[in-house]
Amino acid sequence: MKKLILIIGFILIGLLGFSQVTPVGVGRIADATTAFGKNVSIGNLVYNYGTDELFVCTAASVSTLTLTTGAANFTLLNEGLSGYLQWSDTTSSIATKYDIDTLAIAVALNTLKVGVTDGDKGDITVSASGATWTVDNDAITYAKIQNVVNDERILGRVSGADGIIEELTAAQVLTMINVAAGAQVNFTFTTEKFEETSGTPTAHSLAHTAQTGGAVVSLNGHVLDPANYTLTSSTITIGVPVLQYDIVTISYNY
Repeated sequence: MKKLILIIGFILIGLLGFSQVTPVGVGRIADATTAFGKNVSIGNLVYNYGTDELFVCTAASVSTLTLTTGAANFTLLNEGLSGYLQWSDTTSSIATKYDIDTLAIAVALNTLKVGVTDGDKGDITVSASGATWTVDNDAITYAKIQNVVNDERILGRVSGADGIIEELTAAQVLTMINVAAGAQVNFTFTTEKFEETSGTPTAHSLAHTAQTGGAVVSLNGHVLDPANYTLTSSTITIGVPVLQYDIVTISYNY
């Protein structure tokens, strides 16, 4: 019976001995030169809220010490909490932060950089350490452009320079190209020939009022560049050297 009592006693002593856990204390100071104001035991934390730094005490420190004078007794647990998702625990006054990548709660973390890495992200390529985002040339398709809200519209702008694209109505388009509503285009195509009477080009009168746009002029069957003749609504004049009996041909609408 005595042996049993002794065994039970040793078990209880062991349980009590190993179950004694000293709570970790947390102290707050304004800066590294502020005295602790109370003795700091090994394992306790000191938070410098002036620099967002958290220290753990590795050697017992008296109340008159500071982080500066007692630097050898403390180990920095982090490099500042700025840049992390954080808030203050009103119960323990411990600044708690979270590793956004893993959502793991941590009291002390090394510097963490959160951002978009360089590389091809599909339609966008990121470079310059996340500072430059370049849209791929073939990424912007018709399907990704703003929908045309109304039917029978032409995209353009009539509200002044330097602005966004607008949906133009038929009336706005006609006004822009200076064509009256209901106007019909009824042109007749014709060809005329003229004979040069000397080596000096002359102005030949046209039989009709010509639409100069789209006219074709040739000399002896060779089509001329528009820079080689002058065409008005009523005359054609060759601008390059000619010989007597050269044939000028002009085809135009009127």
